[in-house]
Amino acid sequence: MSYDDSKKLINEYTKNKRKRIWNNQYTKLNPIKRDIYRWINLKLNRKEDTVLNRLRIGHTRIIHGFLMAREESPFVKPLELY
Repeated sequence: MSYDDSKKLINEYTKNKRKRIWNNQYTKLNPIKRDIYRWINLKLNRKEDTVLNRLRIGHTRIIHGFLMAREESPFVKPLELY
């Protein structure tokens, strides 16, 4: 077996393993992004790419800023009816 063939097999194995792990866990990103491949963002630097991905999952200072400031949630909690 050649080096290139071995490298292809190893890459395919690790990609499939990452995909299985991704499919078996639940994060806020899973409903938005179903696969493990990167979004294609042409002409964006790393910071712009990070901002865009945070917007996609709803992770913004408006929504999560109170957590970083260690404050009470500004959102009304749903009323529990039993």
